[in-house]
Amino acid sequence: SYTWLWFDADGTLFDFAAAEDRALQLAFQAANLAYAEPYLAAYRQINQELWAALERHELTAAALPVRRFERLLDVFQLTGSAPQISAAYLEYLALGAQLFDGAETVLRALAPTHRFAIITNGLKAVQRSRLAHSPIRDYFVDVIISEEIGAAKPHAAFFETTMARLGRPAKRDVLVIGEMRD
Repeated sequence: SYTWLWFDADGTLFDFAAAEDRALQLAFQAANLAYAEPYLAAYRQINQELWAALERHELTAAALPVRRFERLLDVFQLTGSAPQISAAYLEYLALGAQLFDGAETVLRALAPTHRFAIITNGLKAVQRSRLAHSPIRDYFVDVIISEEIGAAKPHAAFFETTMARLGRPAKRDVLVIGEMRD
């Protein structure tokens, strides 16, 4: 009975873990730093902590990309440029349009009877590029990105802005689809 399906991008449609892993390895390579497997788990922990801080308004979206690499370099006592690694990482991540198996098939099957939007807490440059490089880009009425609207999920302001941008559909007509978090 839902007419609107609002999809989270990462972990739902896009295989963000694979894109993140590849981007991190390539960013270290671009910075002429040897890459080691423990970096990925540490990066993910740091990144998760910083995104939580962003959601609590303790950190800005502008500071987050470099701060995570400052912390990662510090944890492993590596000498490198956090801004350089961050820029390379974002560039490679923006190209990471790997979809989960079946994502495009599901959208194609539901498209005749549903309207789609992407709702995400990602960075606008990364999310817009990934979608533009993906085969699912034309399925979505709109893409709502926390960095662009100044509010992050799960805050009410994020959903208020989303409702307004999508014409205020009745809540009973909207299903939000996303990955479960621990």
